[in-house]
Amino acid sequence: MSALWLTLGTAIGGASGWLFARGQAAKASADPIQKHPRGMEEKEPYSLRPAVLTPGERSFYDTLCAVLPEHYAVLIKVRLGDLVNVTYGAGNRQNAHGRACSKSLDFVICTPELAPVVAIELIEGHDDRSALQSRAFLERVLRKVGLPFERIPLRPFYEEVELRGHMAKHIKLHSVERRPTLAMSA
Repeated sequence: MSALWLTLGTAIGGASGWLFARGQAAKASADPIQKHPRGMEEKEPYSLRPAVLTPGERSFYDTLCAVLPEHYAVLIKVRLGDLVNVTYGAGNRQNAHGRACSKSLDFVICTPELAPVVAIELIEGHDDRSALQSRAFLERVLRKVGLPFERIPLRPFYEEVELRGHMAKHIKLHSVERRPTLAMSA
């Protein structure tokens, strides 16, 4: 009889431990933002971001603008679907269009007529599998349509000389006119 109680106690203890561990794992992986109780969710659960670009993206943008000739435009966060058309050769045009519209590029440099010249993606040091697949898709599509694609590491600060090297492959920079900068007067 005591062996039965021992077996039963061990089984209950093991099951309790498993359930506790599972609950702890669920808590650890849970979204850190508190949720409203069920039935009281917001209909429009959005808030305004403090800025369109992160500090690293803003640093890149400012340096890029300083490097480019004045008449070039720098567009930010452009959907791939706004740059390319789906051809009639697509097996499923709606699927192809949806796939292009779900991808975006960090920056696109355009001529004064807003014709794309080069697409830029800032990359972070670590990429998961879906990021690698997304980048491969972008590279294939941009190569097919003939739009150069630059991948540049995301950092907190950029040197003009470095960006000049990346852009000189696609844009004539020898005629760069320095944009006016703010001068501090004493």
